Amino acid sequence: MDNPFIKLVITLLAYTIGVAIANGIVMWVWNSIMPELFGFKTIGYWQMFGLYIIGSYLFKSHKYNKKESE
Repeated sequence: MDNPFIKLVITLLAYTIGVAIANGIVMWVWNSIMPELFGFKTIGYWQMFGLYIIGSYLFKSHKYNKKESE
């Protein structure tokens, strides 16, 4: 696998599949617990994906290391 384009495609595909599976698991846990415990409504996949995006924007570290980009 010396081609960097193929590595990039495989990495992006693996990341996309990982995010899709993780969102599905978190959505299942949410729909299993939250409606009964707190009276919340169940949520769909795209609502969970939106919560994932908002949560990663708010709570993940967004540090930029100038030395790594050179």
